[in-house]
Amino acid sequence: MSQRTTCPPWCNTAHSSVDVEHESIQHVLETPRGDVALQLLQQPGAPVRMLAATLRPGTSEHGDADLALDDAEALARAILAQVAAARA
Repeated sequence: MSQRTTCPPWCNTAHSSVDVEHESIQHVLETPRGDVALQLLQQPGAPVRMLAATLRPGTSEHGDADLALDDAEALARAILAQVAAARA
């Protein structure tokens, strides 16, 4: 396995070393019922994971889910299936 010498293309962190956590920009969906933020993260030598966070409006209540990429993809497929079922 070759050693990575540059940041992954999605990394949005200003740093000069590849031996630090890589972070993507946060993609935020704002809704009247609360916000959902998604961000890719990767520790040196570890697989990429996705952090999904929710925030209730007007409160500091939030929830986080730290997902492996396969789990994030399964969640996306489940959401799309539920939306399709609701619209049928």
